[in-house]
Parts: sequence; C-alpha cells; structure tokens
Amino acid sequence: MLSSLFLQASTVERVRGGPIGAHADAFARRLLRLGYDANTVRVYLSGAEHFGSWLLRHDRRLEEIGEETIAAFRRHLSRCRCRQAYRPTRAARTDNVVVGARHLLKHLRAEGTTPPRRIPELPPLMVEFSAWLRQRQDVGNKTVYDYSRHSGALLATVDSIERLGARAVRGFILAESRKYSRGYVKSVITAIRTFIRFLTATGRCASNLSDAVPKVAQWRLATLPKYIPYDDVERLIESCDPKTAVGLRDRAVLLLMGRLALRGGDVRALRLADIDWAAASIVVSGKTPREARLPLPQDVGEAVLAYVNGARPNVVSPFVFLSTKPPFGPLQSSVMSRAARSAIVRTGIKTPTQGSHLLRHSAATEMLRRGATLDQVRAVLRHASPETTLQYAKVDVQALREIAQPWPEVPPC
Repeated sequence: MLSSLFLQASTVERVRGGPIGAHADAFARRLLRLGYDANTVRVYLSGAEHFGSWLLRHDRRLEEIGEETIAAFRRHLSRCRCRQAYRPTRAARTDNVVVGARHLLKHLRAEGTTPPRRIPELPPLMVEFSAWLRQRQDVGNKTVYDYSRHSGALLATVDSIERLGARAVRGFILAESRKYSRGYVKSVITAIRTFIRFLTATGRCASNLSDAVPKVAQWRLATLPKYIPYDDVERLIESCDPKTAVGLRDRAVLLLMGRLALRGGDVRALRLADIDWAAASIVVSGKTPREARLPLPQDVGEAVLAYVNGARPNVVSPFVFLSTKPPFGPLQSSVMSRAARSAIVRTGIKTPTQGSHLLRHSAATEMLRRGATLDQVRAVLRHASPETTLQYAKVDVQALREIAQPWPEVPPC
C-alpha cells in the first residue's frame, strides 16, 4: 500500500521501520477507504509518524494512547522543534498533524490494538431509569438520552435521592425557566415528571411528588403550525442544482421532507435496506422503535435514486445519505436544516421559520387541503397522540370562515 503512495523506496522503508511501521500499510488503506485522496493520506501519515516519534521519545506505547495523549501531543506542537524526515507537498499545518494522530488512534482502536474510548459510566439509578423508559414507555434513544440528561441535572442539585422533595423540584424547574425558552422548559418538565413517575413506581419517593412539578402556561391548540404554501415548497425543491453532488443530495432530502413529512432525523437514519424499490415504499421508525411503512412517490424515488447513482460516495455504509467530504459517514443532524435554509435563501421566499420542520408542517397542511382525514395525516406523521395532529385542523382558514357562525346580536340593556 505504501509503495503506491510514495515514489521513493527509501521513504517506504523509513515509514515501515518507524514507530508506526507495523500499522502503516493498514492505516493508509483505511484512510483511502474513507475517501481521502492520496495527497491527504500522505499528510495524515506524516502526522501519524510525527506522533509516533513523539511517543517514542517520551517512552509511551501505541497500545496505551487515548484522548489525553492526543491533547498532550497538540500542546507539544505549539513549541515543536522536531525534524521531520518527510515533508508533504502541502504544508502540514498543526491541525493536519493532529488529525493524522487522531485517525491513527481510531485505526488502532478498530484493530483492537488500543483500548476503546472510555465512556463515563452512568450512575446506577440513571441506568435503571433508562431501562425503565425503554421497557415501559417505548421511546427511542434520543428521548432516553434527553430524559436521563434532565433527570441527572435535577439530581445534581441535591445531596441524595432522599433529599429530593417539592422544594428541590420546583427550584430546579424555575431555574431552568429563567435560562431557556418556553418550549425547552416544557421538555424539561416532561422529563422530570416521567422521572418522578419512575421513582414512585420503584418506591423511591412519595406518590404525590409529581404534583410539585409546575406547568408552563400554554393554551391547548392555541398556535397554528408554521408552514408555507405548496407552490413555495416546489420552488424550494426546484432551486437545488442537480449538476452538483450537494444539489442532488439536497433535492432528495427536501423531497422526502416535503412530500412524506419526514423529520430531519428520519432522513438522517434512512438506510438503503429501508427502501423497497419494487413495492415503492420506505420504512421509517422516527422517535420510537415502532416502524412505519410509507409509500414512495415517483418523483421522490427518482430523486433518491439519482443521488445514490450520481452523487453518493462509493463507500460501504448502510445509510442512504452520506457527507460529501471524507471521512464519508452519516450526515450530521444540522445538514437537513441547512439544506432547507439554503433553499429558502436562494429563492427569497418569506417563511415563518427556516428549519427542516417547516417542510413537515407544510406537507401535513397540504394533505389536509387535498382531502386527507386527520387520521390519515396522523398515520403519515406517525404521531403517538391524536391531539398532536389536531393542530392541523385549523390551517384551512377559508374553510373555517365558511362554517363559523355569526356572532349573536345582543339587545341593548
């Protein structure tokens, strides 16, 4: 492998005979498999070689490195006077050297040479709470993480679980409400109320402690979903440039959200195996482990296929949508919102919000206007509660005007 990267045999011999020599060929092969070009691989190999030499001078072994070792190496680079035997054609900046060292660490972990990354252990109570959520509440990993995070923050305000009372609960919620938005505080309250329900069920607190959790003042169904007309959704989709990889990807992403009302997380988690091309359908799971099968419209399927055949990186990955730059992996959650925001900027459309959820609301609104029932919309949106879907009943203002009764005339007193 190294022979195909370096023209001089002496360079290959030096790298293979150096501190990372036993892993150099496999390491270079991994970088190429991740999608990096040959020049970038040489830069990262140089950084890894520098890292290995630094370890050797400090009597450290590759088998013992971790994140703290990388941090110490970065500090060394700020005052580095090491003589590098190989200089790539592109100047090896400090960032490139550190990235090369980090890639080496990942490679060694994947090979089992270096111990896996140490994940902080959760307190036993949080482990039990997480298991209880999955078994009793049927929620996904994201909800488990959020609920555990908020509950752990509450527990950090008291010395022990026995000291958790109404005063502590109310004080925590009020402190959160001063720092965050109403919507965020509502999610905190839901998590804390569920946590107290768990504590009650396991005999750790009084059954009436949930009454101490304050509520956020908000009228039921008081707001309208934020959406844009169907024609504007079409303009956003058509604004994507099909001649570029990003344009092909964003077009497929926007169509999935604008036609099927998928969440950004649904698109990110979509796998190649979830698409049944013969039956023209896809499987999505959303926030819960429950799966739903949705029809795949012709234009959506064609856009996804155009991306897979013309823009998706040629790497082994179960996910449909991958990053456009190496290392090729699943998209970040922010990419879906960024795709929607970029299309809004390109078209100049005035929208109430600029996130990806705007397309989900718009799709649900259009389904109702075309005659779909609330039950049908709920099935597509995969709402657990019918009340969540009720908010869309108010979006057809013209129809509401036609059925609204005139205000009764009141005779003067």
